[in-house]
Amino acid sequence: YGPERFVSDILELAAASRAHDSDRNYDIVVLDPGLRDLFSHHHVLNTKVANRCVFHRRRLTVYCHKKAAGCIVPYDLKPVFADSIYDDRADIEESQYDTIVQRMADTSASVLEASSGMRLVLHTASAALIQALSIALMREGAAGLHSVALQLMFHPKSIKGGDTLAVFSTGRYITALRSLANITASLGVSLEISTSCKSFADFYSAIGGLPINIHPYALWDSGQVKDFGAKKSKEVDQSKVRPRVLLFSGDLKMDKGLEWTVNLLNDLLAMNVDVDFWLHIGNNRFNNPEVNLLLAKLQCIKKSNSSVHVVEGTLSDASWDQLISSMDLVTLNYSPISYQYKTSGVFYEVLRHYELGVDLFVTKGTWLQNEAETWGLDVCSVEYNSTSVFLSCFHRWLDRRVSVSTRERVLPFAFKQLAFGIGNDEFLIGSGDRDG
Repeated sequence: YGPERFVSDILELAAASRAHDSDRNYDIVVLDPGLRDLFSHHHVLNTKVANRCVFHRRRLTVYCHKKAAGCIVPYDLKPVFADSIYDDRADIEESQYDTIVQRMADTSASVLEASSGMRLVLHTASAALIQALSIALMREGAAGLHSVALQLMFHPKSIKGGDTLAVFSTGRYITALRSLANITASLGVSLEISTSCKSFADFYSAIGGLPINIHPYALWDSGQVKDFGAKKSKEVDQSKVRPRVLLFSGDLKMDKGLEWTVNLLNDLLAMNVDVDFWLHIGNNRFNNPEVNLLLAKLQCIKKSNSSVHVVEGTLSDASWDQLISSMDLVTLNYSPISYQYKTSGVFYEVLRHYELGVDLFVTKGTWLQNEAETWGLDVCSVEYNSTSVFLSCFHRWLDRRVSVSTRERVLPFAFKQLAFGIGNDEFLIGSGDRDG
């Protein structure tokens, strides 16, 4: 600083201070029309972001689907969207897609108009929502908009519609991503895009021509993670302990192998092994009549077999954690058609107990198998809908369990950091200076 620049220096410092204060004080606003109830990853992600917002003293508002009205959540909830991102499928006509986009654009525009000093977050977005935000920004401008964080959570081929694989249209994605990139650039708004892994990032970069960051999707806050170094409370002779196997868990969907699992249960019982078989039956969210028939069949099996145990309904975090940790084996018999491009929250829940001795079966050709192989995890892969292969693997698992009294298994450190750390919460709420 010199006398000749004293005034200009003071003015520059004042401007920098104002910009710094503005950066520190923006609110977090999430556009989440996929949130219709509390039984999905939407609520999990919003709760995690809310926790980080509390830590950094940020205000969080989530604009969700109208069906979520009345839900009690630890964040400010605004049920305003008439359409869900799951209405946006590649098998819908262009006219229907345009209608969804326009309705979402009207709602998004009202959010922009009513808010100021905000970072806008789309953590689970379809092409329609991305395109809608672009239109809303063109209408309303960017007054008070600090930045936009777009998280491309799913591969476009991961959404199933009806009985056929009706994927998100790649063409619509290209148009939507480029539209958002162009309008934010013209308005001088920072657009940050992330996805969970390199293959997703490469895919989206190729179709959108945009730089994509890689951020993991942690399902648990770092403070909630178990001590990975812990082992079973006491060593026991595995040959004298009755194994517990969880064959199914979660929402009742056919693409999670529900029909095969129920039929498989009869074959496992016919083996006459000394094993307790458990099934956690969640919600029939899609009111599928096939599911109702399978549930009736399952109840008949349960009545005549004391080794079959059924847990029904949504579990609390503590009850769910207790159920998983008490198991010796968990099987995820998911369809490789539906799960070729998406993972499972149950998969990560089981891996939280991986070092405690909970084993895992996944189906070949799924993203779950890909993740296990990428990280070198000791997970058994079986052919989908092949009962003979499953029974053979199950026999080997029983023999191995008896013959190996103690197995030291350690999750790779990088995996722990990515999957069970803070994850991409920091990305969602912004990377600037924060309080806390």
